[in-house]
Amino acid sequence: MNSTAPEGTAGFVRIYTRTLAVLNVCLVIVAVLFPIAGAVFFVTSYVFNDSGHVPEVAAPIVRFLFYDAIFAIILLFWQIRTRKLLSDAQPRALKFMLRLGAAYVVIAVINLFQFYLFSLPLAGIGIWWLIVFTRSSTREVFENHENPQLSPESIPPAS
Repeated sequence: MNSTAPEGTAGFVRIYTRTLAVLNVCLVIVAVLFPIAGAVFFVTSYVFNDSGHVPEVAAPIVRFLFYDAIFAIILLFWQIRTRKLLSDAQPRALKFMLRLGAAYVVIAVINLFQFYLFSLPLAGIGIWWLIVFTRSSTREVFENHENPQLSPESIPPAS
């Protein structure tokens, strides 16, 4: 964490950088397992199908898994950059977190049309980020870091 960050932001930053770290681990798992699962669905659709083409049942699942793996990779790189900004308590991190929450909600809406069960956790995470980072107390943390209040002892006396 940045040594210039005010002490009041230390707990705030620690909680949300750890949360982003957990989400990064989850995204790495999704980015690896979803393409594998998509390949398994694709191969098994040919093995257990005599018609020679991908059945209409397996095709949406395969597309869904590959698209969500791509979304997971994009979100992973975005969250890594945002986590760095957040750990330094930079004011830009607030905007990045709001955009990240909106991205989670958009991806949840996209998944809603295919598999609504996968969209529920994404929507929950996105709405939670939007609520947390639009609160006035959260904005104050970043505004105080941007414009720290000077103590009366540090102000030079007027001549």
